[in-house]
Amino acid sequence: MRGLPPPPSDVVRLSVTWEILGIQPSSSWWIRIPFWESLGLPELVDLFASMLDPIAAITTDLMHHHSLLSELRLRTYDPRTFNLVSSPAEIFGTWEFAYPDNVATCIHWMTGVQGKGRQAVTHLPGSPDALSNNLRTVRASFAETVLETANNLLVHINALTTSRDDHLELGTLHRSRFGVPLTEAEFNPFFGVLATSKVGTMRSRLPDSSSFSPG
Repeated sequence: MRGLPPPPSDVVRLSVTWEILGIQPSSSWWIRIPFWESLGLPELVDLFASMLDPIAAITTDLMHHHSLLSELRLRTYDPRTFNLVSSPAEIFGTWEFAYPDNVATCIHWMTGVQGKGRQAVTHLPGSPDALSNNLRTVRASFAETVLETANNLLVHINALTTSRDDHLELGTLHRSRFGVPLTEAEFNPFFGVLATSKVGTMRSRLPDSSSFSPG
């Protein structure tokens, strides 16, 4: 959609890309880092590095063994644009059997926003056959694993603090409503995870080409 407003100045985007049998699907989240532009690049790099552990857990706990965590990318917007990139050591999913690559494990997030098209859902690739026995509904045991792993991501990110003692917030970004761009983008923090009951579908995205690698 054209004409979308930029993210608020204190909101950054965390994107994760996997290598799965020759394709590179990705998922992303928005994170509020208050006054990040005053922190300095080294501190931003350190915060970025601290985000790896829960993403690694998403890979190992929710994906099949052909899923390789390939790249993490943190992008800032106004007033300065940075692309921080990290390629972790080999981290694979641990489930043995795989569903087709268009099947997604869905994480449904709780926000303070209501209405059709306003809910926050993360679609994860690399779904194992432990996800479902009919490709429609999620097995109860796997749903519990999704709930626990997603909540770990939320708690981990929200526990990170800056040198100014500001907490980070994981959330979603709304930039349009009813097909019309908003005047200003709205960041809405997550405050919980909803139980997953339905199997989703995956759409692949490739990351931006320009980057700064912290090493």
